[in-house]
Amino acid sequence: MSKRFEFFYDFESPFAFLASTQVEALAQRTGAELLWRPIFLAGVMQAVDNRPPAQVVPKGKYLWRELVAWREIYNVRLKWPKRFPIGAHLRPIRGALFAFSKSLEAGVAYTHAVFDAHWSQHVDITEDDVMRACCEKAGLDLAELDEAVKDPMLKQRLKDSTQELIDRGGFGVPTFYVDGEEMFWGLDKMGWVEARLADKPLGPLRV
Repeated sequence: MSKRFEFFYDFESPFAFLASTQVEALAQRTGAELLWRPIFLAGVMQAVDNRPPAQVVPKGKYLWRELVAWREIYNVRLKWPKRFPIGAHLRPIRGALFAFSKSLEAGVAYTHAVFDAHWSQHVDITEDDVMRACCEKAGLDLAELDEAVKDPMLKQRLKDSTQELIDRGGFGVPTFYVDGEEMFWGLDKMGWVEARLADKPLGPLRV
């Protein structure tokens, strides 16, 4: 039976954005199934009494230095968002659930489009024009998305996914689970995820 791994993410996290640029290649290299799992990061942080790194002064000062290093390693464009955090603006992440309800391809395309807009293009993903462009890249209609994200059932799905991560021991993103069991947290653990998927022993952390 082929292996699989889950990728829990929220558009608020720059490290989840960086992971999103690598997970498909990781799945291809290992032949594993990739499951995209959108969640509401602020809900997780509040539930487990975690704090964003930027709120801890020494971490906040170091954060951008580390992001720049990962940006160079992966050769991706990364800028600090025009609007950060987006906080209670849940339309983008609820929209991911709507997109995946249409098809895997639409969900993946939408996820990449929103991550790119937020972390690469320096535009405000709470604005209608930006969301419309992201929808168009995924073959979606913004009006339909806006109707869907108001649906109590879709709202509950996001709450359930967020609670699931908490119940499984998660406390932030990116979080990965291999074959539904072993948890790995953080961008720098992707090498360990790959080792597990390839049935290799864990080694020193690597990119």
